[in-house]
Amino acid sequence: EDKLVPKYGVYTSKVLVGEDEYRGITNIGEKPTVGGCPVSAETYIFDFDKDVYGETVTVIPERFLREERRFSSVDELKEQLEKDIRNAR
Repeated sequence: EDKLVPKYGVYTSKVLVGEDEYRGITNIGEKPTVGGCPVSAETYIFDFDKDVYGETVTVIPERFLREERRFSSVDELKEQLEKDIRNAR
């Protein structure tokens, strides 16, 4: 089945949970720092602490922040994620 995948990298995102709208960042790619994986999308929702398992969640990537890359350590990746969050807010 053919699928169109956005450019690998980190995006600002709009996240819809039911009728509620949130902001976040989304990584689309292969997660090279943690050993590489099949293509996936992971989203961090700002200021969100609800359990949404079983609910429909729609993630809309909006603005491209940076390309996906391999970091030398998980700590370096975490530092970059903090920068990404600051840049996205």
